[in-house]
Amino acid sequence: MRRRFIFASLAVVLAFILLGGAGTAALWRSNATINAGTVGTGTLIILNGDASTQVKNTVLSSLTASALVPGGSAQAPLTVRNAGTAKFAYGLAGITGNAVGTASVALQSALQISIIAVANTAACPVNGAAASGTQLYNGAVSSSATFSAVQNLLPSTSMVLCLRITLPSSATVTVAAGQLALTFNWRADQIR
Repeated sequence: MRRRFIFASLAVVLAFILLGGAGTAALWRSNATINAGTVGTGTLIILNGDASTQVKNTVLSSLTASALVPGGSAQAPLTVRNAGTAKFAYGLAGITGNAVGTASVALQSALQISIIAVANTAACPVNGAAASGTQLYNGAVSSSATFSAVQNLLPSTSMVLCLRITLPSSATVTVAAGQLALTFNWRADQIR
């Protein structure tokens, strides 16, 4: 009898364990429709040009190096404007050239580019003395060129940059004979 009691007890304990391990299942479900409203991000438009007219792509004809000699430089102001409705941070996203031929490739390699934030266009006279202001870039023609610090622009505001190209005095006269068109690429990112 004692054996039957032990087997019966084990059977009961085993049944409790199996039933306890089965757990319970419950499904809770609810749904409702909400009105999320409208989310507006604003418009992001970066324009550049001279003091009176800014467009998406501009040719800066006043920045010419047609008479650039070793040790010489040329500069011109560029106005960057936020024509959108959102505040943005912008910066340089590379400088590229279209160098074709030995002299042009050598010219592109030798040129030094300087971009300085100035108070107004008068602070950056075309082909005048080097402008003073906040140095944002100083280096070579490079597709990976970037500003040292991102610049912020509120809607309907603008900033003047002084673009300066310099041919080092160590460059040869044949390098100065090269022809080159530079493209300055800009990037703008909306910020809050």
